[in-house]
Amino acid sequence: MKQSKWRAFQKSDDYEIIDLGRPAVFLVPIGKLQVKVGKATVEKYLEKFLKKNFEAFTVRHSGIRGHWKGQIDDLTEYEVSFLGKEKIPKLLKMLADLSEKIGEKCFYIKAGQYTALVSEKWVEGAWWLKIKLED
Repeated sequence: MKQSKWRAFQKSDDYEIIDLGRPAVFLVPIGKLQVKVGKATVEKYLEKFLKKNFEAFTVRHSGIRGHWKGQIDDLTEYEVSFLGKEKIPKLLKMLADLSEKIGEKCFYIKAGQYTALVSEKWVEGAWWLKIKLED
């Protein structure tokens, strides 16, 4: 695993650095937070998943507006941090499953310096073709 950039600042008598790794950020439409997934709302579902798998997370509820394919959504931003890459597949799977359950075509996610759209897996490229055909 690559050495953290924080390592250069760890030797100090004035403070302590605890490296949390890289951030992963994903966006959820505010209007979908109260949709039920099983017995819980999306908001509670995400809270439970993130606490269990990442221990801590940040949520920002205002000031983010997404424009995509002619639609505009007010969005909630979730951010978690992780060391290594082991937790990324679990987060991606949860988001893909959630997208199907709440009728979202996909979720925007940024992990480290990379951005992507994640959705349920259909036939190779089929979800992207469907989005293009619907526009």
